[in-house]
Amino acid sequence: MMRRFLMLVAGLLVSACAGVAAPDKQAAPDWQLVSAKEIADARHIVMTVSRQDPAALAALAERFERDHPLVLVAEWPLASIDVHCFVFRIEEGIETEAALAALRRDARVRTVQRMNQFVVSTTPPDTDLTTLQPDPDLRNLRRVHAVATGKGARIGVVDTQPDAAHPELSGKVVLARDFVAARNAGRPGPEAHGTAVSGVIAAEARDGLGIVGVAPDASLLALRACWEPATGSGAGGKGVCSSFSLARALNFALGQDVHILNLSISGPEDPLLAELIEVARRKGIVMVAARGGAAEPGFPASAPGVLAVTTRGDPAGGAALRAPGLDVISTAPAGAYDFFSGSSIAAAYVSGVAALLVERGSNLQTVALREALLGGEGASADTVSACLAVNSTLPAAERLRCDLEGAVLQ
Repeated sequence: MMRRFLMLVAGLLVSACAGVAAPDKQAAPDWQLVSAKEIADARHIVMTVSRQDPAALAALAERFERDHPLVLVAEWPLASIDVHCFVFRIEEGIETEAALAALRRDARVRTVQRMNQFVVSTTPPDTDLTTLQPDPDLRNLRRVHAVATGKGARIGVVDTQPDAAHPELSGKVVLARDFVAARNAGRPGPEAHGTAVSGVIAAEARDGLGIVGVAPDASLLALRACWEPATGSGAGGKGVCSSFSLARALNFALGQDVHILNLSISGPEDPLLAELIEVARRKGIVMVAARGGAAEPGFPASAPGVLAVTTRGDPAGGAALRAPGLDVISTAPAGAYDFFSGSSIAAAYVSGVAALLVERGSNLQTVALREALLGGEGASADTVSACLAVNSTLPAAERLRCDLEGAVLQ
């Protein structure tokens, strides 16, 4: 820690003495980062403090290590909420709740919490794909795309790494950032969940072959905040995210002029993420989240201003929007296709429909958007249909014929 402190001080002195570089041209400090996978367990905590100059932050971190049973393992500024974020490991033999209680009494601490874990929510099939047929709702989507394709909409996909080289996703990912791996760790390989979610939103069939996403002309920002656990980890093949990786991804997204944030994740209440989500809400960003499969909706679906989404067949949906989420075909890594189920897929469908409404110039305020997503005459009280949603933006004489058969909406 002392070595890091001295290096930062030296760097600041050099910058001060040079006197020729404009402030916005100076290099950012080399903040300490590690792989999010290494700090996702219960021995790690997330703390925020007010933003200060790098030397002051280095000294503050050293004092926390001196005054509490902590070891600094990572840090990063969250400019969107004007804080600096530290991740500390609690020393062995110290109870987490006892350490948190002591830190909450420390006047230097703004917020402190456990390092929460979140999971993505898709279920891959266990059957021969040749026995399954594409979702009939493709008939509606092709009609819809004569009117709207999501052009101009920017969607931040906070998820695992999508396969941007997939033929149907080529050119869709306009920006990609990895908030999981340590700096200079190399590009991660494509992962199934992020690839599936991206395909539902924006896949584009080439030469009439393959599948079609809800908003094929939308632009995707691939914000990797989740990762696939190693085989045999007990996670059931699902992606995992942490408070720290998600906070960094959301902080970045808030500065990227996104219209929509797709959050196909679910986990416990998280104060730091809730603060970032509230900033996004005030900026008018549409946030779509997977409800999860528990009796009560998970977080962030439970947060104010977030559109919670579940599958059409979920009996515990409550006030959540419902969308296709059962055996939906989508893109898979290495140019492949697969069928997926779960509220993650349903959330991606709703994000795609929101992108269509962005193109149509709809009001993005939550109440008005919810009404538009559900469509007008003939719509269900809680079921999202891309066709009906787009019809709500059209004059009566120009409305599309929407196939609303039960099989289509399954």
